[in-house]
Amino acid sequence: MSSPQMPPWLQEQIMKLQQSQQNLQAV
Repeated sequence: MSSPQMPPWLQEQIMKLQQSQQNLQAV
């Protein structure tokens, strides 16, 4: 889902979002 055109800061934002979503589902 990650495209090579995305800047690194945007990739970090998405990674953090995915991690937070996983944490919410884990609870």
